[in-house]
Amino acid sequence: MIIKNITKDKKGKYQINFDDNKISTYDDVILENKLLYKREINDEDLKQILSQTEYYDSYQKIINFCMIKVRSQKEIEEYIKKINFESQKEKVLNDLKKIGLINDLYFAKSYANDKFRIYNYGPEYIKETLKNHDIKEEDIDVALKELSVDEVYNKLSLMIEKKIKFAKNDSKMKLKQKLLYELTNRGFNHEDISNTFEELYQENDDAIEKAYQKIIKKTDDEHVIMKKLTAKGFAYEEVISFMNKKDKNY
Repeated sequence: MIIKNITKDKKGKYQINFDDNKISTYDDVILENKLLYKREINDEDLKQILSQTEYYDSYQKIINFCMIKVRSQKEIEEYIKKINFESQKEKVLNDLKKIGLINDLYFAKSYANDKFRIYNYGPEYIKETLKNHDIKEEDIDVALKELSVDEVYNKLSLMIEKKIKFAKNDSKMKLKQKLLYELTNRGFNHEDISNTFEELYQENDDAIEKAYQKIIKKTDDEHVIMKKLTAKGFAYEEVISFMNKKDKNY
């Protein structure tokens, strides 16, 4: 087969034009087969060109998949399986490693940074998720060390302060339970949440006053009122202090 010419199309691929046929392929295929210097190819050459073009068609899909965001090797392997390209899996993985698109340490650092600084997830959530990506333990440790103790404390403090500010109607106990549930699910340490909450929480009579006003409409029995307030999650000591203030005011 005589090659008439090779032209580049608008999508960045190359057209090999023959007298009665043409092939759309890639620059790597042209270079590997030295087609810039050949004017004629045989059936064996053509077979190899078509095979390599098929490889690069799938390889380009994988490149595009990797360019959307940083990927772990496990994600890439799953995508290779999805597009039915497992026969070339090892070659693809090696080629991607050569150009830096597979680097699980870089993935771990990038993932930890984004999840913590942008999406407000804690170290324990990040660690478990990275394990699910089959990231090596030592790479996870390196990534998490980039989140300093002070940064984690400051992040946790800001989140708790915000919740306290807008939780006007919750008792201290109820609010603390809510925060422990929510923030442990986001990967923060249970003890750190509890300690930080105790540091930041300031007694606020607004919530207990509102609860009291609802109860007093139905009963003025002090024992019943105290029982109902503790049932709503207010600490017994908090209820005693509040009721004592009420007695003094009267």
